[in-house]
This record gives sequence, C-alpha cells and structure tokens, in this order.
Amino acid sequence: MVWMNCLRDLELFICATSAVTRPTSHAQQGLDGAALVHRAVALRHLLERQRDMIGVRLTEAFRFVVVGAPSYLEAHGTPQRPEDLLQHECLTFRSETTGSLYAWELERGRRTWRVPVRGGVVVNDGLFCMALAELGLGLAYVFEPLAKDAIRAGRLRSVLEPYAPTVPGLFLYYPSRSRSSTPLRTFIETLREQPALSSRKSSESRRLHG
Repeated sequence: MVWMNCLRDLELFICATSAVTRPTSHAQQGLDGAALVHRAVALRHLLERQRDMIGVRLTEAFRFVVVGAPSYLEAHGTPQRPEDLLQHECLTFRSETTGSLYAWELERGRRTWRVPVRGGVVVNDGLFCMALAELGLGLAYVFEPLAKDAIRAGRLRSVLEPYAPTVPGLFLYYPSRSRSSTPLRTFIETLREQPALSSRKSSESRRLHG
C-alpha cells in the first residue's frame, strides 16, 4: 500500500489530547505531524498560539457519548442527569501525563459538567473500553463514530443524549517546514481518500494564523 510505503520515511505521532502545547513540542522534537482531537476551546487557543503549524481537517465534527450494554442498564438503571453517573460503575481513563482520572465532560446549552466518575476498571484505550462496556462491566465515555456500529446492532445504548458534547473533529497538524515532505503529502492524500474521512473533500490545508 502507498501509505505504508510513505510511513517508512515519515515519523508521525498520533495522540488524542486536549492539550494546546503538544503540537509545538512535537515539532520541536522533529516529528512530521501530530493527529489530535481537540475540544473547541483547545483548538481556539491552538489557532491563536501556534503560528508555525498547518492544520488539515480529517473528519467532521462528532460527539462524545456515554454508552452502556442493555444488560448493565437493566441491572443498574439508566442515568438521567450527569450527577447520576456518580452512582454508576464507570470505565475510566487515567491520564498518562498527570496520572489523574479523566472527568467526563458533558454539556447542555451553555452549561457544562465535568463529572469525576469512578469505577473498578481503568483503561487507556477507547476500543478496549468499549469492548468492556459491551460485556456489561460499566458505562463508557467514547466518541460516537467508534460506538456507532455497536449502538446500531443493539450491543450498546447511548444514554444522557441531551448532554453529549460535540468536538470539532480530528485534525492533522504539522510544522510548516514539513510542507515539502513528499511522504507527508502522500500520507495526507491517502487519509483523505479513506471512506471514514472522505466526507469533507473540500477541506484544505491551512496555515494557522498565516
């Protein structure tokens, strides 16, 4: 495959984060690009601060949702408000940078919640978290495209729908000095051709802050 060949000459760090300083740090380390999922506020600060970065949109905006297996919800009930999550077994994430557990972020209108959920299982991978949720081991907080098939098949149910937050989507950021990198251009073009990412073909690379 073409993209596999280009990866032999390309150093790419893929990271899901809301931190606004990581793109610059990766560039300083000589990396060609960093794929990041940003909350809206983090993306805005990134646009304001990272003058040397070029961004390419890879996906449409999407939501984060709370999901649970039908068996779990039948046994423990369905949360109706964000505060109800404190009474549930939740599959939590631990930050690799701070070591703290991730608080689930929810929103409705102008109000936002950061719920310090707890549970007996801590994970650091979305697919593994969702697989455990399908087994009925607890509620999970995942991005909706990842859970779409499981929800459609009935293996998971989305709860707290009115509180599901929307994020700008998945972007690829790279320092402007890498613009001429043939492996990087090939990688970006190949990503855009993927079915899951090709719905926004009109998106173009853009210099952040020119």
